Amino acid sequence: PLLVMVHGYGASGLIFYKILKPLAEKFHIILIDIIGMGASSRPQFNAKTADQADTFLVASLESWRVAMGDLKDFYLAGHSFGGYLVGQYSYRYPQYLKKVLMLSPAGIVEKPPGFDIFAQKTPSGRKPGSLAKKLMKKVWKKKWSPFGIMRKSGAFLGKRIIKSYLNTRMSDLNKEEFNAMLEYF
Repeated sequence: PLLVMVHGYGASGLIFYKILKPLAEKFHIILIDIIGMGASSRPQFNAKTADQADTFLVASLESWRVAMGDLKDFYLAGHSFGGYLVGQYSYRYPQYLKKVLMLSPAGIVEKPPGFDIFAQKTPSGRKPGSLAKKLMKKVWKKKWSPFGIMRKSGAFLGKRIIKSYLNTRMSDLNKEEFNAMLEYF
């Protein structure tokens, strides 16, 4: 049976590397990168609402399915934001799926009423300073993502950012795994 796996926000299919071997004993596996993330293309994205963003992302997944030979009767798994996307896809195209696996699905459709990012505190209990607030407002207004900033920062700085992330969030990687992740991103 075919298992298609979709990663979470800002990641890539490579994030599933530690579970591939046991899964490959039972499934033919395809890892896809959500459009705009991982090693995928970066098309123009003009969505103004959550519904428009959902439609854009689901359409890209459906276009991929058709381009892969009109896949049918397959398992579709998604983790975190990928789980949210898989849920949206399965709602629109259930006829192509055998089963859907939503692994810790997460997605935010709209800002909660009264939510103020600037009222949030750091783990040490401090609120962001005025420079941080100005920077966050500019980043939000220009629709930049942390990953876009990293990509535009150039190869040297971008690699340093990824190294820092991997050291902080994936400190259990051995040297070979660490280098594979670093090269992929």
